[in-house]
Parts: sequence; structure tokens; C-alpha cells
Amino acid sequence: MSEAEQRPAFIGVDWGTSSFRAWLFDDKGGVLDLVQGPFGIRQITDQSFEKTLRTAIGSWLEAHEDIAVIMCGMIGSAQGWYEAGYLSGQIGVDELSSGMVKVPDTQLNVMIVPGIRGVSVAGLNDVVRGEETLLAGWLQQPTDCEAVFCLPGTHSKWIVAREGQVNQLTTFMTGELFELMRTRSILAPLIDSQAVADSKSDIFCKGLTLAQSPVGLLHQMFAIRAGALTGQFAKSDVLTLLSGVLVGAECLAVKSLVQNRSVTLMSSGDLKQTYQNAFEHFGFVFNVADSEQAAHKGLFSIFNQIQQG
Repeated sequence: MSEAEQRPAFIGVDWGTSSFRAWLFDDKGGVLDLVQGPFGIRQITDQSFEKTLRTAIGSWLEAHEDIAVIMCGMIGSAQGWYEAGYLSGQIGVDELSSGMVKVPDTQLNVMIVPGIRGVSVAGLNDVVRGEETLLAGWLQQPTDCEAVFCLPGTHSKWIVAREGQVNQLTTFMTGELFELMRTRSILAPLIDSQAVADSKSDIFCKGLTLAQSPVGLLHQMFAIRAGALTGQFAKSDVLTLLSGVLVGAECLAVKSLVQNRSVTLMSSGDLKQTYQNAFEHFGFVFNVADSEQAAHKGLFSIFNQIQQG
């Protein structure tokens, strides 16, 4: 590869609540270098975002003066470095790039991608921040058919797009509720602190099946405790059952949204496997896209759009 092809074009940063990832991109969207760490905005209590950024990628910033730094995620929330509000309406890459917010009071060339405000499948207000960037690369390949995306996480996002624009977004607090239940609820004493949910096991499938019972999520979660206390379930199965019940409840809630359409599952690691297994259990048609590759593609799409004016 020639020196010209290796020349950095911009820095992309996905800065969330609990993690930080930065990539040095060339002008073709290739990744030249990566820095990541567990210093999300929740860990930064003194508003020292610029200092943290310089510590993390100072060598890039010094070597490439005035290089554009494009950020997405919770760094643009009210709790982040500088608030980039929510865009409303049908939003595509054009709107995201033109809605970029430049961070003031810094000598760095930092811009933050705005979030999106929309309406859920239930007709209620909903928002996304960070996920819009993961979708940006796909939005530049519009189709007449509605595309359904699932982006699991602390707050799982189900997004419907058509003709290159986001039409509908629906959020589920699945990951957050899972963490609260495993650490702070009446189930917590039954769960070993080192336990890991096993989505490949029959126990996970039992949790998915339990989610289909007509009594509802609130009873289903207590039924896990009662089952463990009375010998119906082993205590070692509690965490995996809980995972199955919660992910199952999410999947059942979006059945009317999915219908017979194919879902693009945008995830990686264990979480990807968890949702793949759940989708297979419920008969969803789906394909898988790696979330990190989606971030690369999305950040590069937004950068290109900015360059084109």
C-alpha cells in the first residue's frame, strides 16, 4: 500500500456510557489504528473530556494537526462533553451530517453526531443516540422495502428504515433490567457473582418458553425465584433463565413490527449469540452484521458526506 493510501483522513470516536473506542481512518474508510478503553462518560466525573481524549489518542492528534474528530454516542448527551440534540422527522445520512455539532472552546476539530427523536411501534416518543451512526452506512444504500434493524445492548434498539431514512424506533431496557435484577433484586442472592448466562443451553430455551406464558413478565421473573427455592430449577440456572425471559419478552413485543420481514441483527460477541439463539427460537428471519464494522462504515459515511458539503 502506498504512503498516500496510508495517510490518515479523520478520527472516529464511539464514546459511550461505559466504554471508549477510537479509530484512525484513511480516506477509503480503512482503519489504520485503534485505541479503546473502559473510560466511558460515566467514569469521567470532572468534565475532563478533552484531557481524557488527549491522553487516549494524543499521539494521533500531535502527528496530524487539525485532523477532524467525529464523535458519536453518549458523549453528545447532556451528561457528555457537549450536547448534540435530537433530530426529528425522517432522518438519513444527509440530515445527520448537516446536523453535526462542533464542540466549542477547544483547539481540536471535534464534531459530534446528533441523536434521533422519533416514534415507537407503540406510538410513543423514543430516542436513539449512537445507534444512528451504526446505521448510517446502511442508510446510504436505500431500498424500497422497509428494513428492520436490531441493535442489542443496555437499551436494545429496534429501528425501521425505508428509502435511506429512519422511520420508526423502539427501545427496550432489556440489558439494564437484566443487570438490575442480577445485582439488586430478590433474585440476586441466588446468583453467583461470577456467573455468566449461557444462551447456548437448554436452560436459556426454557427461559424463552417461559416468556411466552400468558401471565406476563412480572410474574415470570418471580417464578424463577420460586422455582429455584422449591427445586424446580437449579440455583445455577437462575441467571440463564432470567436472560431467556427478558430477551424473550423483547422478541415477543416486536413480533408485530417484524412480521415476515428479515431482521438485521447488528451486534458482536456473546450478545450477538444470545439474540441469534432467541431469533431462531421464535422463527425470525435474520442476517447478522458486526457492530464494530457497522461503526466504521457509519462514521466513514458521515465523514464523506461532510467532505462533499
